[in-house]
Amino acid sequence: MPEPRQTYEKTMTLQQVQEALKSKTWSERSTAILAAMDGNHREVIPTLYELFEKDDNAAVRQTAALALADFGEKRAAPLIAQRLGTLRGENPAYLLDALSRLSVSSTATAVVPYLGDENHSIRLQAVAALEQMNARSVGPQILTGLQKTPASEADRQRAYIMALGKVSYEPAGPVLLQLARTLDDGPNLAATYLALGRIKYRPATPILIKALQADFVKGRENSLQAILDTEDPRAPSLSFPLIKNERRETRFAAAEIIGTIADPSLNEKLVSLIDGAYPDAVGPAAYALGRRKYQPARLPIEKILADQELPDRETIARSLGWLGDKESVPVLLEVLKEDEGEGRYGAAWSLGILEAREAIPALMKTAQSRDQRLAMISVEAIRMMRDPSTLSFL
Repeated sequence: MPEPRQTYEKTMTLQQVQEALKSKTWSERSTAILAAMDGNHREVIPTLYELFEKDDNAAVRQTAALALADFGEKRAAPLIAQRLGTLRGENPAYLLDALSRLSVSSTATAVVPYLGDENHSIRLQAVAALEQMNARSVGPQILTGLQKTPASEADRQRAYIMALGKVSYEPAGPVLLQLARTLDDGPNLAATYLALGRIKYRPATPILIKALQADFVKGRENSLQAILDTEDPRAPSLSFPLIKNERRETRFAAAEIIGTIADPSLNEKLVSLIDGAYPDAVGPAAYALGRRKYQPARLPIEKILADQELPDRETIARSLGWLGDKESVPVLLEVLKEDEGEGRYGAAWSLGILEAREAIPALMKTAQSRDQRLAMISVEAIRMMRDPSTLSFL
């Protein structure tokens, strides 16, 4: 990345900047450009064009490019892109940064080659610039670059994978899916999952759901995000069996999918899990039902919440807040008044979400608890009430 701007003991006036830009010392010219940016001296823009094109010092030229971008001079974008293709000593990081700020999509072609640069930071800047430009038009170039990059050059391969996702180039789906099937666990596989989600490639849904069960942690995280991004209507039913998975993270990943992507056919199946026959599945099922705001689930959830031996009681209590029915307030108050347990955290939060003012005295008591988390959530719940009588307490 380009170096941070210099700071100045005294702001330079426009006249001082104009004089310094004519200096025979390159560092003074460069400093004057930075001062023009800091002082918003747009009057020197014509001089900046001249310095960028004709100055004999690369540092001055690259700083002028940044300044032109800072001033939003989109006319400069083709000139900067051309220079990026025929560097004369400039640091490409400055020029990539300038093009990223200007976000002129027609200049993206000049950026693509830097996805294969030997410098990791430059590759990441190229990815960021293409994303800023929303440069879907160069998707074919990026895909070709990926296909020509051998697997042994994993870092370069990853830059192309990331770029395809960032510009949402949907035709890359089959190639990315093949990579998802063949790559070993690691950064490139994780990046491939994200890219598949960003291009919304629904044929990848089964393999992404399979990844939720794998030992590869980053792969699980990214596959979940990809499934949510893809919004495949098949995803909830395909992920439903994972609610009983032995890994808690996987159970709740499935719940996140089911709670986010609509599939009414699963409502009754989720309610059937609330009976506690599979204790580890109750929390995820309640979470999904709460996020879906499926009102028939309220009474079964209230009933099972009384079981203090259940895991994930905080989530179960929170699900009543998501459902949004104040009929749950008495049950939540009972949980809040328990001597111990995580259920109190979810109860306090839900009482706040429901704006249950009748719970204020109980919340004031738990707000003074030695349990710092319970106290913090209780204070926040009281704030949610927006009740004038609580101002002195808060």
